[in-house]
Amino acid sequence: MGTLNLGSTQISSSGTTIVSSNNLNLSGDWVNAPSGTVITSAYGYLSSTFSTTGDGDSETGLFVELVRKLAGGTSSGTSTIHVTITGGCQYSNTNGTMGGTSIYRKVNGGTASFQAYVDAGWSSVNTPYRPHSGQHIDSSPFAAGSTLRFDARARSRGSGGSHRYDFHTIVGGVSNHVTMTAYEIVN
Repeated sequence: MGTLNLGSTQISSSGTTIVSSNNLNLSGDWVNAPSGTVITSAYGYLSSTFSTTGDGDSETGLFVELVRKLAGGTSSGTSTIHVTITGGCQYSNTNGTMGGTSIYRKVNGGTASFQAYVDAGWSSVNTPYRPHSGQHIDSSPFAAGSTLRFDARARSRGSGGSHRYDFHTIVGGVSNHVTMTAYEIVN
């Protein structure tokens, strides 16, 4: 027979029966979660078309928001946020157009700040449609309980206003929405 002591509660076994002297409190503490544990996640998606001809980061309408369970950082007992952008259907209408995707972050409703460029495409003759594939890892030291909002922005680079970058375009029967996912992972 073995006994597991959890503070004032004891769990013991007798054959195939588990016996507890008190109610079990399994609330735990995220600091004790094993490294690599996903402790919270959230996602958002964009299913409508978004295009831009501007060479400045424009909000696309794609975002994800979550509340941290642990303080951010890179040491033991902290966590990082892994943000991904996948899927969708990117396109550029003109040869010589570069489309770029960036991630911005707001903390507790504050001002959005640039974090990283996460994917880009350059058009040439007969540019194919292509999905997004980007990731950003945020190890900033914000406190547990902080609300983090990440949003995707797009820009078009080329000469003149005829260079259009489609961050997402609807192609009948073959395109799906662009998904943005955030995972909080224990270090």
